[in-house]
Amino acid sequence: MKELAETVGVHIRTAQGWKREGMPVVPGSSPVLVMGCEVKAFLRAKRAKRKVCLGEGQFYCLSCKKAVIGANVAALVNPATIGKGKAFYTLRGRCANCGGIVNRFSAAPDPNRNAFTGEDSSYDTMR
Repeated sequence: MKELAETVGVHIRTAQGWKREGMPVVPGSSPVLVMGCEVKAFLRAKRAKRKVCLGEGQFYCLSCKKAVIGANVAALVNPATIGKGKAFYTLRGRCANCGGIVNRFSAAPDPNRNAFTGEDSSYDTMR
């Protein structure tokens, strides 16, 4: 388990916890042996179980540990760029459930789309 912890870059107790959580090990091996592909699959499944997909206007609340609707949301422009020079901004507000601070990073807003609701505010020009 020590070598696994060092390879993955976690504390040995974390790797031991993975074993208790059901990470597959080679049966009857002493010291405990693991197959790399099984460790990868175990960690991917563990990460996928925690992952939350956010919809338009939703934030992830670290206190509630779920997707929530933000209240009192404000957009803050960041001076830095991401990716290939794309501007980004931070949406910051309060959790509607617990009142905690929530943040969400986003690419530069589309001027025709409301950043908070996702609704298109452009007029239909094809009339």
